[in-house]
Amino acid sequence: MNIIKWAKEEFFSVLPAVIYFCVVFNILFFVSGLTIEAGKARYFSYFSVTLFALIVGKVMIIANSLPFINLFPKKPLIYNILWKVFIYDSLVVIVWAAERFFHLYLEFDNISLASFALQENVASPIFLSTLILLLLFFLNFVLFSEIIHAVGKEKIRKFVFG
Repeated sequence: MNIIKWAKEEFFSVLPAVIYFCVVFNILFFVSGLTIEAGKARYFSYFSVTLFALIVGKVMIIANSLPFINLFPKKPLIYNILWKVFIYDSLVVIVWAAERFFHLYLEFDNISLASFALQENVASPIFLSTLILLLLFFLNFVLFSEIIHAVGKEKIRKFVFG
């Protein structure tokens, strides 16, 4: 019976993050698809983006329990918010670059050509606009998570829903 209770608590603890990232990553996937030239291949599908969002939601809940993630406990809330946004955004960019490099390597079958193509991708307006959107989405998530943590779930629930 304890396993069922634990699974239920885990499910409800990650549900808000998973829903948020499912919506956000699908929006990013859609918007980036609008900017791709006709005939260019997309390496993901809506299903894979949604699956990735499920993983990111759970990983962020786990990451929030790591000791270095709350680096500024005695400082104003903005320090931890900016720190977490920096960490999360950096990790996503690294994972994105590694995934993109892998596909480019398969396409060119040459490490130097794949590296050059990756540099061009990172400098592209499509990548930069996606990165800005991602930064804003993470900022919103972390901002609201920190406020809810500081104020309390019940007060926020009462404030929002009456």
